[in-house]
Amino acid sequence: MTIEKAIFKTRDEAKVLKQKLLAFAEADAQGTSMNLTHLFSPLSEGRFDKIPAREKAKIKGHKTWLRMYAIRIDKNVFVICGGAIKLRATINDRAYLQVELDKMNCTKDYLRETDSDLFELYELK
Repeated sequence: MTIEKAIFKTRDEAKVLKQKLLAFAEADAQGTSMNLTHLFSPLSEGRFDKIPAREKAKIKGHKTWLRMYAIRIDKNVFVICGGAIKLRATINDRAYLQVELDKMNCTKDYLRETDSDLFELYELK
């Protein structure tokens, strides 16, 4: 893929992801069953985690590389703390992805220290 095509692909994905984020947020505000929880998924599959939990959002349905990272602090409540182009299988493979993981962990630790009563045990799928 050329650099120019990669730039256009990334811009297109960013537009779609922004539209989805806004659509899910607006749908939830209107009281529909669609909400941000349908857009975000656990960063690590098959784990039990305490709230706050690390989550990711991406465009589902086709192969994409743009990711948005957030901390879920309650049902349908997220603190977005970063994003990246992810071309590897795991987030630990590259230094720039490790920076995003560090930001999530820092945000998660801060939120946990700020108000421990806010968080409860939650099972991640």
